[in-house]
Amino acid sequence: MSQDVQETGLHCLDCDYNLTGLDAADRCPECGWHIDRKLLEFAREVEPAQTRRVVLAAWCVSLGLFFGVPLPLSSLFGSLGFVPGPKLALAGPSAIVLLLCTVVAGSYCLAFGWRLLRPARVWPLPHSFLSRSAVVAAIAQIIAAAIWIMLRNASQPMGLFEAIVLFVPRSICAWMLLLTVSIAFGAKPEVLRRLKSEYKRRPDMRPIGAPITIEAAGRFTRDDVTVTWTDEVRHTHLDLEAVIAETWTERTRMAEEKGQLLFNGSVGRLVSATQRDSQLELAIGHSDYRDFVGTNIFNAQLLEKFGADYFSNPLGTSAIIVTADGYLLFGRRSERVLCHAGYMHTFGGMIEPEDRRPDGAYDVFAAVAREVAEELHIAEDEIDRLICTGLARDIATYQPELLFDAHVKMTKRQVLERFAAHDDEEHTAIEACEDLPEAIAPFIGRMKTVVPVAQAALMLHGRCTFGHDWYENNSYLIFGDLPQQTATTQ
Repeated sequence: MSQDVQETGLHCLDCDYNLTGLDAADRCPECGWHIDRKLLEFAREVEPAQTRRVVLAAWCVSLGLFFGVPLPLSSLFGSLGFVPGPKLALAGPSAIVLLLCTVVAGSYCLAFGWRLLRPARVWPLPHSFLSRSAVVAAIAQIIAAAIWIMLRNASQPMGLFEAIVLFVPRSICAWMLLLTVSIAFGAKPEVLRRLKSEYKRRPDMRPIGAPITIEAAGRFTRDDVTVTWTDEVRHTHLDLEAVIAETWTERTRMAEEKGQLLFNGSVGRLVSATQRDSQLELAIGHSDYRDFVGTNIFNAQLLEKFGADYFSNPLGTSAIIVTADGYLLFGRRSERVLCHAGYMHTFGGMIEPEDRRPDGAYDVFAAVAREVAEELHIAEDEIDRLICTGLARDIATYQPELLFDAHVKMTKRQVLERFAAHDDEEHTAIEACEDLPEAIAPFIGRMKTVVPVAQAALMLHGRCTFGHDWYENNSYLIFGDLPQQTATTQ
């Protein structure tokens, strides 16, 4: 770097490329991200907080290493050696319990320290479960240490100061674990306030209300989702059927002229959706793409006149790709698609006849795996797990979308290489967002053209991964309000 160029310390928020000397550029030369100077300056201002987090992480790992194993072992053997005769039966088991609890707390210290050192983490369990279990482990270790002190005091009376001196080092892992959990998974109000203030100062990013409604939210596995077939079809009306026929004729002609992908075919129509605690029940009937084009896509304004029972309402199934190195991947739609051309979207499609099981019901998880294989050439055995995060509707079209997190065994680079090796008529590029609680709102802001259900997918992923507080805070930040929820969502 020449001496007349002053180091700015600004790095691309997507690829970490050094942007020094590129003041006149509008895109990162490495990844093509549209350079947002205000967000870059904000990121630089909060960098000291990242430094403090690394220091805390190193301290937490040290505690896990030095206090999680050697100290409880010395406590155990010290108790067994110094407590005489008849009281050994009491002191021995208590020391063993203290050993087990402290080892668990020390292990959590190591885990959360590693999580702080590597923000792009990959956890096999939801973060809400991890945080709750860590708190339980810390409290159990504190209680075990207190019981051990009391039993030791019964055999060898000690003063208050001596009890505190023995208690503190044997419970310090737990106290540090509680502090680390609060930093690792706790909300960052000051960061959210700064981001919200930053967004409000930008006219093109002011919240205008959520473009989605949420009909179900949770963490649903294959066993938690029940899909039944119903013979109920959409209601008909002569005036509406005439509009559908006219719209289909016109859109077919326009698609041929523009080279767009448009053909009729059977799709699964969502008739009803009900969430009962951790269970999601769906009833699906028959519809086709022609009716979808003539109702939801291009004539959604007729919903108020005719009602939802007259609309096609095909159930979409799509997924965020969650990579092994901690990124969330989306597709940039091509000009060949019928709607939302050029927008960022999740990978997926609609329920099709091939997704129907012999008993007549649809396998929504198999539908998502099929779509991921078709669009990204990721085989089913390369998907580590599929989690359904909820059901949402685009307010503008009223189409329902069942949303998933597809955790794959591949890294971001491997998925990009796989995508580049195959032609895809529906997508022109892949967009990536770090799987971090503070990264999602700026990512939506930077992308600008995002399909509403893709926004819903990000919000439900955050709710499932980072907790309900994150979901509420970021909903107000991005939309200015919470997305509307139906009565079936608990």
